[in-house]
Amino acid sequence: ELGNADEASRWNERAMELGPRDPATLYNSACLFALLGDADRCFECFDRAVEHGFANVQWLEHDPDLDGVRNDPRYHALLTHMNPGLPAG
Repeated sequence: ELGNADEASRWNERAMELGPRDPATLYNSACLFALLGDADRCFECFDRAVEHGFANVQWLEHDPDLDGVRNDPRYHALLTHMNPGLPAG
């Protein structure tokens, strides 16, 4: 958001080194990649975050950092996977 993608990426790499299985770290990494326009890496991190216990669907639905990936079919698939009662798409 501040326009310093290189520094954000360096801090993210360090956080991932320290907590590669931490759901909050993985979620924040997914948000960073969404903001950077890297949807593939974003959803890789989301898949790992859910695998390691991230379950806050409401946060995922309302986080403005994810606005850039909301139209990606993987976003809706992720929501449906986390909350099977949601309608698809």
